[in-house]
Amino acid sequence: MKKLRRWSLTAAKLAVTGLLCWYVLSRIDLRATGMVLKQAGWLWLIPAWVFFVLSKMVSSDRLNLYFGAIGIHLSRWANLRLYLLGMFYNLFLPGGIGGDGYKVYWLHQRTQVSAKSLTFAVLLDRINGMLAIVALSLLSLLLLPLPLWVKWAAPLSVPIGYGLYVFAIKHFFKEFISLSHITSLYSVLVQGLQCVSVFCIIRALGIHGQDAGLLVLFMISSVVAVLPFTIGGLGARELVFVTGSPLLLLDPNSSVSISILFYLITVTGSLPGLVYHFKTSWILDEKNDS
Repeated sequence: MKKLRRWSLTAAKLAVTGLLCWYVLSRIDLRATGMVLKQAGWLWLIPAWVFFVLSKMVSSDRLNLYFGAIGIHLSRWANLRLYLLGMFYNLFLPGGIGGDGYKVYWLHQRTQVSAKSLTFAVLLDRINGMLAIVALSLLSLLLLPLPLWVKWAAPLSVPIGYGLYVFAIKHFFKEFISLSHITSLYSVLVQGLQCVSVFCIIRALGIHGQDAGLLVLFMISSVVAVLPFTIGGLGARELVFVTGSPLLLLDPNSSVSISILFYLITVTGSLPGLVYHFKTSWILDEKNDS
């Protein structure tokens, strides 16, 4: 039954991903989008990739803080190797296990920590990251010509939401309460680095004067891409760009090109995790820390 459920979930994700990709492709000019990508200044993509990788290193450090709170003390590099493996699984093997589930399974097999505590640690790491994305998305609305009530409501909702988050952690996950502020700062840094990565992609495509709108679309797309309905966020992020760009008077072909390049950077940044799929013994090998 579990195997059937896992395969059904994978099939559903494939179907949703395919449907979204079809919709996006039907809404853009493939030739124009191809020309945008062809004329990209590829040197700008090097810092875009570097800032993306840095964001994932910070994200890995944040997760390690949660592990430390439940008595798992991995070296920074061992945790990063495990994180890379999880990135690879999240991107290419999005079945019932996925990267997060595998990390719980892998650590449970090697420590005395319960699967429940591990699941809470990984889940809260995800929630913390998601809250940072939502908060920055709301604050980014200040960059757009929106009604005044929206510009008041958006920033005011951020501290209210954060207060509710801390309240929930304090009452339901007490072992993690001391991490609330530091992990939130890590999450903001993660998203900031990814925004810098996207800014480099925007420059690679030669787009000028539209930075604010494109960064707002990226932040919103990051919220959608985290939802576990597609394979590695493929299709979901592009959907936000292709539907949101006309509302902001942006070129949909250029906007989708940003999403495509960011996805390719995500893929190349996740590929090193393949090594640890075949060599799981290397994850805890201290000789690899030097």
